[in-house]
Amino acid sequence: MFQLSKEYLTRDVRSRIVKSDLSLFWTDDWSAEFYRLQAQLGFIATSVEYEGRYLLLPELQTDYAVLDWRNLVIDPGVRKTLKYFEEKGVPIRLILETDLESVLKELESNRKGKSWISPPYRNLMNTFAHRRYRSENRNFQVWGARLIIGDGEETVAVELGYSIGRVYTSLSGFFHREERRWNHLGKAQLVLLAKHLQARGIEFWNLGHPSMQYKIDLGARIIDRRTFLSRWDEDTALETPWLGT
Repeated sequence: MFQLSKEYLTRDVRSRIVKSDLSLFWTDDWSAEFYRLQAQLGFIATSVEYEGRYLLLPELQTDYAVLDWRNLVIDPGVRKTLKYFEEKGVPIRLILETDLESVLKELESNRKGKSWISPPYRNLMNTFAHRRYRSENRNFQVWGARLIIGDGEETVAVELGYSIGRVYTSLSGFFHREERRWNHLGKAQLVLLAKHLQARGIEFWNLGHPSMQYKIDLGARIIDRRTFLSRWDEDTALETPWLGT
């Protein structure tokens, strides 16, 4: 794993990385500019605590799970569950907003210390959510998604991600599996979010690592990074639509 600094965040350097077998890098640069630049090049960054300090881990993956809307699979259980709540008159709403506090709290409290969203990563997300930053960087926007059920507005599932141009990228999410009455609603949030992104003009959903089965079940296809980056560069160059609900 090699250190990545801001001066290497160029397409020329990225081309050299693509030709190599390198994928995972580290940095102690927690600036908003560094994060935005690496994200715009197609890296997906997590974080880790190492020897008493937090590091950012940008990764230019060798393969990506990509959902094109024509491939979206709606599980029969999801259809049945949504119909059940509709017949019972219980409202279900997908909220997509730039205020990330409730989503970040859900991820922190329910991951029980296993979340890679470290304190500096969380601070960085809140920086991107600030209105002044949004107005200055219209082509990069972090989003918090929540699936809300009932008049009491109980949070069933959450999702953290960002949009660049006409591509949406997932970072992390959580579903309250312990509530059996909410069975299939975790999958329902994914379906509702996919439909919302499509309606707002997003070209495809970058789901990141292809190792998790739920992504494939949703209809994602695995593509190599050279193919992915070709699509990525084209669609992230387009004007970013407003995704908020």
